[in-house]
Amino acid sequence: MLAVVLVMFAASGCRGDHELLMNDLCKYTGKVTDTLKMIDNVGTAKKLKPRLSYFVSKLVVLKKRSRDLGPPTPSQEARLRNLFQEKIRTSQQNLMSELVRVSAIPGVAKILGDTFKKIK
Repeated sequence: MLAVVLVMFAASGCRGDHELLMNDLCKYTGKVTDTLKMIDNVGTAKKLKPRLSYFVSKLVVLKKRSRDLGPPTPSQEARLRNLFQEKIRTSQQNLMSELVRVSAIPGVAKILGDTFKKIK
């Protein structure tokens, strides 16, 4: 689910507001991933849920900002692709890996499920 959001940001998002948007996207995606890495049982999931919710809410704001900003020009898009394509790809892979790992921990998906529904 979050992967779809990352792809949407990567496609929509250049020097100026688009570049700032992409930087923020990478920043908060990394924070979500880092928080997920700390989860190893139901207890840590419950403890870290507020932190995770905060970072996910930042991604929701970025999604709205992306829609409001509109698409970059073709030259801006090419620049963004050069600057962020690898970073976004790596962020997305790391995030998906952690989501799969965490969802395999008994009881954790139920605790965190509503957190990620906010991104839709």
